Amino acid sequence: MTTFDFDGLLSHPSVIALLIVSFILVCYKQAGSGAPVPDNLPWIGKRKELFAGTRAAIRSFNGQRGWLNQAYIDYSKKGKSYNIPQVNGCDEVIIPNQKLSWLLNQSDDVASVRAAHYDILYGEYNFTSPVVLGEVFHEHCIRAWHETLPP
Repeated sequence: MTTFDFDGLLSHPSVIALLIVSFILVCYKQAGSGAPVPDNLPWIGKRKELFAGTRAAIRSFNGQRGWLNQAYIDYSKKGKSYNIPQVNGCDEVIIPNQKLSWLLNQSDDVASVRAAHYDILYGEYNFTSPVVLGEVFHEHCIRAWHETLPP
């Protein structure tokens, strides 16, 4: 039976180059990705450090649930919005239930769920036909869900 030599693989120049290029691309993506989030909102999970966005995105793999629980107590229960980093580089603004009515009443040129889903799902790369993302079923679900929430 033959064994695979992982140490030899990790020391191969092609693998090292691939890892370096991947790291640079991730840092680049983190530095300039997505729409900018408001600076006046507090951040959850993001520290003031070198490569803060990239490091927060990496920490979000394991810290997301704890961050959301703590942010719910600190901000959402008090009706305050906040920013949270995501591993894909598209940081999110979390809006409390009290502000959902305001958000749903905005026109599509101000806050478009269709555009957000297209960006999150990388619609220009993942789907062969624009018809697939044409009907936004999520809008119906969110509006129906919001109507069932207590004020």
